[in-house]
Amino acid sequence: MQARASDVLFEFREGQLEVFFRSGEGLVRVNQAFEEPPEFFVKLKEVCGFRGEEGQPSREAWLSLSKGFSHLKCKALHYSGGSQENVRLRFFNLRDYARTAGELGLEKDEGERVQSFLRLPAGLYLVAGPAYNRTAETMYALMNSLAGERIASVEPLVVLRNERFFQIENQGGDVSDAVYKNLLFFKPDSMFLFDFFQKNYNRQFLDFVGQGKLFLELQGFSYEEIFEKLQVEHEVPPSFLVENLRLVLFQRLVRTLCPACKKPDPRPARELFRNKKLSGEYRLFQEGGCPACRASGYGGEEVLFEVFTLGNEERPAFFKRHLAALDRKISEAGNQTLAQKVLNRVLKGEVSHKERSRFF
Repeated sequence: MQARASDVLFEFREGQLEVFFRSGEGLVRVNQAFEEPPEFFVKLKEVCGFRGEEGQPSREAWLSLSKGFSHLKCKALHYSGGSQENVRLRFFNLRDYARTAGELGLEKDEGERVQSFLRLPAGLYLVAGPAYNRTAETMYALMNSLAGERIASVEPLVVLRNERFFQIENQGGDVSDAVYKNLLFFKPDSMFLFDFFQKNYNRQFLDFVGQGKLFLELQGFSYEEIFEKLQVEHEVPPSFLVENLRLVLFQRLVRTLCPACKKPDPRPARELFRNKKLSGEYRLFQEGGCPACRASGYGGEEVLFEVFTLGNEERPAFFKRHLAALDRKISEAGNQTLAQKVLNRVLKGEVSHKERSRFF
């Protein structure tokens, strides 16, 4: 909990047990010895409620934690195959899901644009980024900023049920290969259940953008990837995106250097950024390693955002081909892309060149 791990993974194979922590995109093995690994793993499954029903490829359950951890929700996942069994505990900090758009840490001008577009009466709002980059927390922050409005959302995992939100859960791969569930959908004169298939965003659901705000949480490393998923996997027509898109927040987690042990990078900035026109001389830093950062060299993580907005006056000049290159449209509008923001952090000595290379 102190390390803000989002997942704890227990991997049991051939009588041996290994434990991993996930923080952001990183998965770290934990050195911990178990006197009786088989007994420990059986007890772990019992605590999680996975008794009996052996042979099932996957199971899941929500766990209740003690009073000291009441701000956390925990989902336990059990899956097996061949000679291996895994139990994963996924933690959700409810405090992070209670924030509003004004608490996301956006640049001032970005925050003002986001608030402005949230005040529009209807439209399509996307929050995107790779898995484990806190996109769900961002989408809830946007929805928490609205009051008394019709809101619908499509989420890989619905963490909080809200009577004001009409939510559907598009779950697959993490636990099982099931691609449909009974989902709640809002219609002005009634509520009803229908089968939602992964390859079929119900047209009636898409039509919700004409009467309210539809929020989609998407996972991917680029605009090209997320829009291809929408069009190919979910059969959302490009014309629908072009006609209804209001806001896209694309985000990545960036690891910042530990201030206690970061050390100067011996390589000159101009050598590392030969293709950039640097305005001056910069002193860069790289990872060190100390007890404060558990020898990782990193002091924490920061979510950086790329913000794209599309107003009615700009829509006539926006076409399908622009979807896969929104970062170019962002730059052309004089706004900062993720690449520019990470570069600025490197030049300020807050992020290493090695960390920057993970993205660009």
